[in-house]
Amino acid sequence: YFAQLAIDFLQRDPNHTLEQLTLLLADNADDQRRVCAQLGVDKRYLDILERTFPQDMHEAQRKRVERTLGCVALLRYPLSPSALEALTGFSARDCTSVLSKLRSLVVFDGEDISPFRPVHSSLKHFFVDAERCRNPLFHVSLGEENAFLAAACLRTLLALPRNILSLQD
Repeated sequence: YFAQLAIDFLQRDPNHTLEQLTLLLADNADDQRRVCAQLGVDKRYLDILERTFPQDMHEAQRKRVERTLGCVALLRYPLSPSALEALTGFSARDCTSVLSKLRSLVVFDGEDISPFRPVHSSLKHFFVDAERCRNPLFHVSLGEENAFLAAACLRTLLALPRNILSLQD
């Protein structure tokens, strides 16, 4: 659906297609907020999320959704659910079950060893911006998720052997 939205956006002002394209491909939050508002992307993101994950889901499912959305929003490079499990201890099976329901928003082929990433960078900005993501169930707290991922990275580093390359002094 994002491709059709992009085409519609580019066709709105045929005399300024290059400018429109530059805005469309922007990775900064302000430009994306403006473009997404014009395209109605945030409403579509929220509609998909609310149809996929009901408000009355049980606590365990809610935690799986929150953790997975946090990873989608904050990981700078695509990771697989199994790599994420090795790093954080967050179950690959739980991550895969959430990602499999989000294939219209996340590029993911359904395998634990396959990396996942948002279909567009605006999704990351959507999750962390409370003005754009108006449903608290799907809003990602930057502080909490960064702390979770930072602690996981530190645990991994501390678990490595002291002289991993066996270098001489």
